[in-house]
Amino acid sequence: MSIQNIDIIHHSHTDFGFTDHPLYARRLQKEYVGQGLKLAMEDPDFYWTAETALPAADWWESAAECDRDLLITALRTGKMDICGMAFNTTAFHTPEEWNRILKWLPRELTERWRPSSIMQNDVNGMPRAALTRALDQGMNALWIGPNTYNALPPCATPSAFYWEMPDGRRMFVWLNSGYCDGYFLFNENWRIGPVPAASDLRYRLPGPGDIWKADEESVLSAHKRCVETIKLLEGNSGENMEQSRDGFTQNKIYGGYPYERLLVSVTNNYRIDNDPPFGPIADFVRKWRELGLKPEIRMTTATEAMRCLEEENKDKIPVKKGEWVDWWANGTVSAPVELAAGKKAAVNLKAVEMLAKNRLEKGQNAGEQDNVGMSKKLCADYQDALEQLCMFHEHTYGSWQSVASPFSVDTRMMTAEKNIFAYRALALSENLTADYLRDRKITGEVCLINPNKYPVSTWIRFPYHCLRGTYCGVEDLRSHKKYPFIMEEGPSNFKRPEAESHLSRENVSKTFSDCVPGQIGRFWADNLKPFEEREYRLISGEEDIACKQVAGPPLEIELDHRHWPTRVCREGAVVVEGEFGSFLSCRPKGFAPRWVLKDIFLEDDERQRARMREQALEIITAKAEDAVITEDNEYTVTYRQEFSHPSLEWGLRELILYKQENRASLNIKFNRKPSFDPEVFYLAFQSPVHTIPVFCNADLPYLPGAGQLPGSCMDYYATDGFAWYEQDGHSWLWNGRDTSLTALGKPHVSERVSKMPEHPERLLSMIFDNTWDTNFVCNSYGIMEFCYEVLADGGFQTDELPDVVQTVNKEPILIINK
Repeated sequence: MSIQNIDIIHHSHTDFGFTDHPLYARRLQKEYVGQGLKLAMEDPDFYWTAETALPAADWWESAAECDRDLLITALRTGKMDICGMAFNTTAFHTPEEWNRILKWLPRELTERWRPSSIMQNDVNGMPRAALTRALDQGMNALWIGPNTYNALPPCATPSAFYWEMPDGRRMFVWLNSGYCDGYFLFNENWRIGPVPAASDLRYRLPGPGDIWKADEESVLSAHKRCVETIKLLEGNSGENMEQSRDGFTQNKIYGGYPYERLLVSVTNNYRIDNDPPFGPIADFVRKWRELGLKPEIRMTTATEAMRCLEEENKDKIPVKKGEWVDWWANGTVSAPVELAAGKKAAVNLKAVEMLAKNRLEKGQNAGEQDNVGMSKKLCADYQDALEQLCMFHEHTYGSWQSVASPFSVDTRMMTAEKNIFAYRALALSENLTADYLRDRKITGEVCLINPNKYPVSTWIRFPYHCLRGTYCGVEDLRSHKKYPFIMEEGPSNFKRPEAESHLSRENVSKTFSDCVPGQIGRFWADNLKPFEEREYRLISGEEDIACKQVAGPPLEIELDHRHWPTRVCREGAVVVEGEFGSFLSCRPKGFAPRWVLKDIFLEDDERQRARMREQALEIITAKAEDAVITEDNEYTVTYRQEFSHPSLEWGLRELILYKQENRASLNIKFNRKPSFDPEVFYLAFQSPVHTIPVFCNADLPYLPGAGQLPGSCMDYYATDGFAWYEQDGHSWLWNGRDTSLTALGKPHVSERVSKMPEHPERLLSMIFDNTWDTNFVCNSYGIMEFCYEVLADGGFQTDELPDVVQTVNKEPILIINK
């Protein structure tokens, strides 16, 4: 037996939800920091690690000064540890969110003590963008305990490696075999039945003698179990042994463990998640030591354990590179409307930040009270919105019974609390932008502001009744070019409908008209430069608004048999080629279909797994109707097409082709029928540049396949929402504004892809997935909308892409003062 030492790291796994309402779970976690501190200072063998920083920040804010001093003493002497990430995360954070998440501890605390490590548990991926920022903050070690429920670790667990970042810096990684693996190393499973809420008085916390029994017989029995499990860790046998998978999360035990020191993670076994420190573990450790058992065990902190393992094995630890793509990213798209709201909030926050910094750089912020171009009040509002957005992407979506009991109060209240973070972030970001611009006192009858680093030309829409008068267009006060208003149907609120034609099919309540002519106006904004504030004059109906038509090179458009464009070229640049927004779904057949998917995923034999997929999965492509041209003018031509699918009440897609740019926009809207059956929705696109795309996560680019950690998820990719194809002087930038999950080639539901598919130029935007079986949303339904843009041969460089995409996502801001 080569393992000589076992380090036990005791912590509480942080879920803001799952077991209890998120507000109460946060309160519990705050209390656990104080409890862990008390136990650590009273018992010489007890050590406690705060898995995440947010509970420690909450505790610090309300703690007495003497208790704060005690915490600093515990941290400096190694009796306690606070890991530096605010909470366990998903893969959808923006760079601004990551910056906030890694600086969550109060300044007064970090001035006296700084975290040097991160702990992430119950997640199945980790963006490098987060770790580069962690390294900037002096955090150089990552403890990560993947939950392999419907997921796979990138390599055998437990193991250690150096993870090399794009800039050459390295993060030491301890890849744990689960966040409660230490309990099952010594004990059989104690938790049985459902997950009790903390308020449920029918269940009680375990006490001395329930778990971690410290009498001689129990410790000797635990030793026997430990030795048998170590044989499995070091060898390659044990297929028929109970310990070949742990007792709760069923994480597989791999062989070949090479080190003399083993690190394990221990939570309380009451509910596993959101549970308090368990002091009697120290009694177990003392009895083990008293009996002289081998290997030696001790309680310690995550930082100290990783430091020791790294120091002892520096020459043996392999180096790995690449993005660690998250398996559990698919859960978030079970709530596509909320995900889209969060993405829009992030775009708004980025825009107002860029506007403020641009004015600051130009010295136009006289009277501002800070160094970021915003007043103290607006800075506080910005941070509030950013924190709400961060919390939306915390890894716990809802109750453990969200799918099993979707109508339960527990499910409803946790889902509501989770979703409110996205909606709060959106509302706060919109009002932040308005407040910032009101403070600026923008003048002019009409003003358009481009809050981005790249120029933009687009249609500007507005409710016509916001004008206090009758006008037919605007005049650009710089160029003196006039742009007429084009009138569209729109809502007429608080009025009784006068005709059936005044009610769209989206108007499901049939209360107020939403298709009344002349309610929406729009005009063309031509080449708004970066950060430009362009003023216009409103034109009354008596003025001549005729303007010179600008003829550009004609679009070359090929149509399919339903008159939908399948190839669009402009001056040799291919904008559209093949599929462009085809709707398809993948769903399992059979009894208890989520178990069908799980059985497929757990099948290790690749050929058998392929046979199971072929028999059990059904792919259905939507049926398209004839497309029609709804508008053809100087600037754009618009195609509209209805489509039908068994899972939808109706579907509609609208394609806008730009006549003066190598650009196309696609808007897809559909109404999903209520259904709790698992299925995945995709929109398929074909890149005219036939190569593997570059993806980005938090502005850090990576190449799927070759550019990711071997063994990480290739069934789909968590991204910033865009893909970049470039080869032989041609490029194609595809961007999805409302979602961030993408597959390549074909649907890969439960496939466990291990190599790049044959046709990576086929891109599948994964817009909905309710196949998850525990704590995500079981039945999102109703009207959903998704918007896409493509730019061909734009001449961009890879490092420019985040700002180009921000420009595409954030339309010019319209201010009307008359």
